[in-house]
Amino acid sequence: MEPITHALAAWTLSRAGLNRATKLATPILLVSGTLADADWLTYLLGPGAFLAGHRTAAHSILGIVAVAAIVGSGFWWLGRRHPSMRVAFGKAVALAAAGAALHVALDLVDAYGAKLLWPFGGWTAADLVANMDPWVLLLLLAGLLVPAFFALVADEVGARKKAPSGRLGAILALVLLALYIAGRGVLHAQATEALDARIYSGQMPRRVGAFPEAASPFTWHGIVETESSVHEAKVPLAPGTRFDPEAGTTVFKPEPSPILEAARQTRAAGRFLSYARFPKATVEKTAEGYTVTLRDLRFDALGERNFGVMAVVELDAQGRVADEGLRFSNKTAR
Repeated sequence: MEPITHALAAWTLSRAGLNRATKLATPILLVSGTLADADWLTYLLGPGAFLAGHRTAAHSILGIVAVAAIVGSGFWWLGRRHPSMRVAFGKAVALAAAGAALHVALDLVDAYGAKLLWPFGGWTAADLVANMDPWVLLLLLAGLLVPAFFALVADEVGARKKAPSGRLGAILALVLLALYIAGRGVLHAQATEALDARIYSGQMPRRVGAFPEAASPFTWHGIVETESSVHEAKVPLAPGTRFDPEAGTTVFKPEPSPILEAARQTRAAGRFLSYARFPKATVEKTAEGYTVTLRDLRFDALGERNFGVMAVVELDAQGRVADEGLRFSNKTAR
């Protein structure tokens, strides 16, 4: 998920009761709950750096440990320099670990995912919520702002406070957020089941994927891979709707060839294929030879091509690799 959601989630976690641990609880949670997104800076260094650095080390179990140690130690040191902000080392590290773990957990449920077991494991993504989900934002904002509004009204009428302001609302927001994600999980299972139960152009599905629509939990973007093609279709799950697999689009795979095989053996293609979920190859004849482009249809389905990475391999007329590299899907230059 994007940084605004992570900041709101960390703030909500603090208001839910962790802010009682120390006066520095909220800043500790905010810093640790957003720090991992510093890996967005790798986008500025190009697609290769972005593929290697975004949602990898900083979003892994080792990353959680590192963020907890760095942020916790930093605030503990700050407290030693300023006695009014003193915080026990163990308490600071525990709070930072909570913020970092919440960040990674939220990123694991979207369609991009993270390398939780970096540097040893691959990508993990639950495909349940959009990267910027308005319903998640609404729940978190409501949990923070609605109690503040009622507290302001209570102050105006002189009502007596019975509990720390905002705690109940924050707890309720986190509970509703968990229920929302669980509900998305049920709908995701229904969408993948609907995709897997159909025949596409006379062929059975080999793999299916259902990706979330940000605006509606009842609409999913389906991708189905068969032996010779890839199908993209919307899967409506609202009452009274019906899934029509023929209403989508079909993209046929290129025929196996030495050109395609040579492109797939390149380092750029290998890096891309280790990350892509639904890779699609396109072979184009050029004046100099051939251009092979590998892209991930997942980002087309999500409407997030700006942050997708593709591999482009240039080959001469004899099928020898002349150039290779990674590119952002929305750019033509490497």
